[in-house]
Amino acid sequence: MFDTANWYRSGVDPVRYSYSELNTLASNIADTMYSQAPKLPNELLNRKKPSSNAVAAQKALLKLMVQHEGEPRLSIRGFPAEGGLLESLLLKTDLYRFLPKRGWQFLTPSKRHDPCGLLPAWKAVTEILKNNSHRTVSLAEIFTIWQQPPYGIKNGLLPILAVAFLLAQRDKLAFYRDGIFQARFTDLDVDYLTNDPSSIQFRWMDLSFLSRKFLSGLAKIVCELDNQNSLVHLEPIDVARGLVGIFENLRPWVKRTSRLSASALQVRSIFKSASDPNKFLFDDIPGIFGEIDAKEPELNIEQVINCVREGLFELIQAYSHMLDRLQQMMLMELQVPNTSPQAYGELRDRAENIIQLTGDFRLNAFIGRLSQFNGSEMDIEGIASLAANKPPRDWVDADLDQAGIEIADLAQRFIRAEAYARVKGRPDKRQAMAVVIGMDGRPTPVTGEFTITDTERVAVDDIVAKVEQALSSTDQHGRNIILAALAEMSARYLNDDIEGQISKMVAKKVG
Repeated sequence: MFDTANWYRSGVDPVRYSYSELNTLASNIADTMYSQAPKLPNELLNRKKPSSNAVAAQKALLKLMVQHEGEPRLSIRGFPAEGGLLESLLLKTDLYRFLPKRGWQFLTPSKRHDPCGLLPAWKAVTEILKNNSHRTVSLAEIFTIWQQPPYGIKNGLLPILAVAFLLAQRDKLAFYRDGIFQARFTDLDVDYLTNDPSSIQFRWMDLSFLSRKFLSGLAKIVCELDNQNSLVHLEPIDVARGLVGIFENLRPWVKRTSRLSASALQVRSIFKSASDPNKFLFDDIPGIFGEIDAKEPELNIEQVINCVREGLFELIQAYSHMLDRLQQMMLMELQVPNTSPQAYGELRDRAENIIQLTGDFRLNAFIGRLSQFNGSEMDIEGIASLAANKPPRDWVDADLDQAGIEIADLAQRFIRAEAYARVKGRPDKRQAMAVVIGMDGRPTPVTGEFTITDTERVAVDDIVAKVEQALSSTDQHGRNIILAALAEMSARYLNDDIEGQISKMVAKKVG
């Protein structure tokens, strides 16, 4: 039938072809239609429907590309099926090659390194991504471009070329799985790619000079606030990953509290919704501080960077500052004079002296924690958890309000327990005293209750000795006169203390 058929072509009279002439014609037509098809002589995958064994080798090579980049032959030993694919599709094409100063890596085809003609297909996809930089482009779209003329790449080759394309241009490509930004391409994504190419998307991230300057400023923030991240590569994905990493390491309470400045709250809201590094860095962050002024863009960029730095720094410090406030309040209620190691040691001794004294399980738990207290963040965090009846990961602002009141109450009960340590035959680490003075016809006597510690007792004895010396050096007075003088002095100090407390309360209410 072929030998006797008339063949019709546009603009040419019908003609009969021999078998060899027909093959030549078909080849010429294919060369015209697929003029930019790469030459990839691999009979396992260079077909529309590879065999199951070929598909298994394909997937094995894809995972090795992701897991062992930088190693010679991707760590393949011998010549298994995936080793043959490596030789013909990656090594002979120069997609994976060795550079003297950089080692083995995936590279983009160039005029000097394109033995198999992959450059036109590479350029076509790059152009599509650049023209659609405002959105993500799925691998299904890219595969359609590569399958159609003038490229005509077969289905079996597409996944390997796509992963090589991503790894070679990762500095300009953001990678997404089902529309969600991913920090890097993993072996899990290989399964997604081979099962459904539309589930994997790319987005081009080409940056202008101002964008690079902005990126550089944000990179400095990452290096300043995260000592473990040197951020060697100034790429949007790396900078976005560094910034989001700082936010993710914040304590859960910081991500919920409303007790932050307006700027810090704005920064936090942007970080919470971060999903696309390009949009996050160049749209969302500048957007919360207003549009960049075209007349003075560099000045505006510096202002935005400073706002982000200050907001993040406040978020990082918020948890420690909150615990510091709780600790200072607790130490004041416990009448600990300062935060020196000696003061903490005295507090631990006081707590050891009244452990299991009261029969109150909650107070005993508080005392037990104080017996190990050395001023660390973990110590005050444990006490706050006891007071709030919640672990730190579940704290909200109301829990900390409750914790503050409960800590103050426990501290007062702690002090009362100290005054009765002798009940169980323990030494008094504190001594409770009271003074009641009625004088000058006042309707209400002046009263005062206070406690002193063992270390303060030394100072008390010293003052008593000085007073006795002063009294003995003067003319001898009667007992009543000396007692009256002491009462007068006590009343003055008690009045000063009461007035001072009232002033503090008024100032706190006004503040």
